[in-house]
Amino acid sequence: MKKLFTQILLLAVLLLTLLEAALLIGATASFENFEESTIGAVQPRYTGEIRNGNTLWQRLLSNLPLVPFGKRKVTLVAVMIENHEDARPNQEGLERALLVEEWLVEGFISRFVAVFDVNSLPERVGPVRSIRPYFLEGLLPWRVILFHAGGSPEALEMAEQSKSMVTINGISGTYYNHFERDAALNPPHDLFIERDQMLEIAGEFKEHRTAWPPFTHGFAKEAPTARSISMNFFNPEHNVRYTFSSASQKYARSNGRVDYQARPENVLILEMPIEEIGEHGRLQIPVRGRGKLLLFRAGNVYEGTWQKGGPNASFSFSNMEGEPLAFSRGQTWMTVLPTLERVEWE
Repeated sequence: MKKLFTQILLLAVLLLTLLEAALLIGATASFENFEESTIGAVQPRYTGEIRNGNTLWQRLLSNLPLVPFGKRKVTLVAVMIENHEDARPNQEGLERALLVEEWLVEGFISRFVAVFDVNSLPERVGPVRSIRPYFLEGLLPWRVILFHAGGSPEALEMAEQSKSMVTINGISGTYYNHFERDAALNPPHDLFIERDQMLEIAGEFKEHRTAWPPFTHGFAKEAPTARSISMNFFNPEHNVRYTFSSASQKYARSNGRVDYQARPENVLILEMPIEEIGEHGRLQIPVRGRGKLLLFRAGNVYEGTWQKGGPNASFSFSNMEGEPLAFSRGQTWMTVLPTLERVEWE
């Protein structure tokens, strides 16, 4: 019986793969008038039948659910990645992340928490930087192995007391020598961690496994078209722009003057007000609660709400009718902003 079930699963995967290939081949003939996008990537313009901003084949590909796999237990590795304009050109590893959480830090510059499946790690990740309490809150209650380089006193205390999260400090503690400094770069934007070192440490915490994906995947309802997204950080060096590609069903990201290799299928933006600006300009962001959100997927925009309870509660994302939002398969890039008024799309 088990062998028969395995064969059925393999057949289903093969059929889905063949269907996707056939749809892609059929659609290629309908592309014409290629044009340059605003960030330099070539974007095809489709001339066939449109359904609310998407072709029929695009909607089908985007909405294919994760059947027959569903959720599975994975070992999650997360890395704090610097996003200062001096570090940005040297960022590595983001394209392999399952999820990127983007939060503001001092000076209203963003910083990333990149979450990976330990079985699909990049060769090297970084530049690695320090943690803040809301970074940790955003990962709970997942059982994560988090690599970082120091942190605020509150964050370091929180990390030490955590029973579900393993935190690996790159500037002190047992594993600091697993990190490396890149001699070609200037500190503090020169600290990296390689895949082999992450695997060695992860091997000591095999019990740290989490059900993935944490979001609902599947069919999306009709929604307004949104092919271009801009986020205003009040500085051309930090402003973010996403451009949707009809061919790949992904979003190309530019941040200041840097174009990213990472191409998320989902762009999620949460409104989370800043409660206070404390010592050294450090922000206090209340992660628990409820607020507004925007989800961009498959060239459309969906309005809704996010909610997170105590430390043992994950984020939940709902549409305006209170139903779970459906995400596309692939990478999700989640940005937290104090107000959605910073976001525009067309």
